[in-house]
Parts: sequence; C-alpha cells; structure tokens
Amino acid sequence: MDVFSHGLWGYALAYPSARKQQKPKKALWGLVIGMLPDVIPFLPVQLYFIFNRASFDPGLFFPVPQHWVFSWAIQSYNYTHSLVLFAVVFLIVLVVRKGKMWVPLYAWGLHVLMDIPTHPNFFQTPFLFPLSNFKFMGFGLSWAHPLVFFVNWGVLAVIYAFIFRDIRKRRRA
Repeated sequence: MDVFSHGLWGYALAYPSARKQQKPKKALWGLVIGMLPDVIPFLPVQLYFIFNRASFDPGLFFPVPQHWVFSWAIQSYNYTHSLVLFAVVFLIVLVVRKGKMWVPLYAWGLHVLMDIPTHPNFFQTPFLFPLSNFKFMGFGLSWAHPLVFFVNWGVLAVIYAFIFRDIRKRRRA
C-alpha cells in the first residue's frame, strides 16, 4: 500500500481504543506508526531525489545500490517489514506495560500484513526476516494496480465516513 493509506489504516485501527479511553492523540500515534515502516527506509531516498533533482529508477536499488541511501532503504526495509521483529517489539511492550498492549503499535503489524500480498515485484516484503529470506510474490497485483488502489481507498473512505460521523456525534454531546 501507499504510505498515506498505511497511516490512515493505522489511525482507523487505533481510533476505537482512543475513543474508549478518551485519548484522541492515541489514534494519531496509530497514524504515525502505520507510516513509519515506509518512512524510515524511504525518506532518505525521497530527499536524495529532491536534492539531486533525480527521477525514480529501480536500477538505483538493484542489483547493486548506487548510493548509500539506496543501501539504507534495502537494509532498513528488512527490519521495518519483519513480522518477526514486530513480534519481538510487541512482546517487549507487553512486558514493559505489565500485560497491557499499546494499541497504536498494531498499526505496524497491519502495515506488514497489507504489504505481503501487494508487493509482487518491487520490494517484496521480508516478513520472516531475520529468520528467513522468504518473500511472498503476491497474487500478481501491486498496491498501485488500479483495482487494489481504488478498492483500498474506497474502503478507507467508508471507514472514515463512520469515524467522522462518530466524531461529530461526540462533539455535539
């Protein structure tokens, strides 16, 4: 998925818990954490493109990275898109919080789960890293394919219609 929809999915995932606890900022953490797995590897790449007035070329990444920012993207992507590392962090948070989960963290796991089937060609998701290099090749449809892209954003629109309606109701009460 695209980075913005990952953020919106993270917010939507954290919203019910934030609403129940009357802590709206908690949902914003879901938004941020939902985007971080892509922001961490690709923000330096985007800045490189901007400052060097370069255009995107997959050959800059593979087979041999042409600059340190592309090496950073490849290596950090392994960590930020690993369900194994997510599980380790999840357990650490569970222990530190004495059995209480921090709901916005689920946005990271959701991000990885959504990327597994939607990255068939470029940057397949290394969800078993560092235990395995296995990457699911997807079902042949990228997140950028119009069918996947518009269904994703359509579902988000419906979810956010309910969220905005709920926010309006709560403000009136």
